[in-house]
Amino acid sequence: MPRSNISDLSLDELCNGQARRQLLAALEEVLFNCEDPTTNDKARTVMLKLTVTPTPERRSAQIKAEVNSKLAGSDPVASMLYIGRKGGVLQVAEAHDPNQMTIGERLDDPTPFPGGKR
Repeated sequence: MPRSNISDLSLDELCNGQARRQLLAALEEVLFNCEDPTTNDKARTVMLKLTVTPTPERRSAQIKAEVNSKLAGSDPVASMLYIGRKGGVLQVAEAHDPNQMTIGERLDDPTPFPGGKR
């Protein structure tokens, strides 16, 4: 003889289906985070927490479903800052501006700059 009919409960219907929807939404978020190449390769987690609180007479109980996820953080990015003072005021500039040419880089447009200099 079975101890209970717990197998009659379904995650699909628990809390009017909200527990399943929240679980799947959190899992989807974790999977998108796994796919993101800017995140690290550490494990991600999805947790389903069920809290059951009985009534004083013990004939019913409230069940609360809570879904949480822990995503991986982004990989760190770095740059170099130049720091100095001009007229007593702190000046800061990033070392590389993506719009600035670097040594050895060529312009697509060979038109000379004003004055004929580059």
